[in-house]
Amino acid sequence: GDDGNYGSTAVQDVHVLQTMATRIYYGLFVAESKFRSEREKCTAMIKANDTEGIMAFITKPEVEKKNVQRVILKAKAFS
Repeated sequence: GDDGNYGSTAVQDVHVLQTMATRIYYGLFVAESKFRSEREKCTAMIKANDTEGIMAFITKPEVEKKNVQRVILKAKAFS
């Protein structure tokens, strides 16, 4: 049902968006660091437009899986 707590919902929505933006911002630094560590490999993938290769290079599946699990737990707790 509608409990009329629109202000609280809006505050939580803004908090979630800010958290996502921060994670994306930090990801930029991680990607740049990885690029600098293996510039030739990355440049070749960029020139080849190998988006899958680039994503595989800059992400760690185990970390991403943990992040998804954390989001699911938080969604369950706040829904």
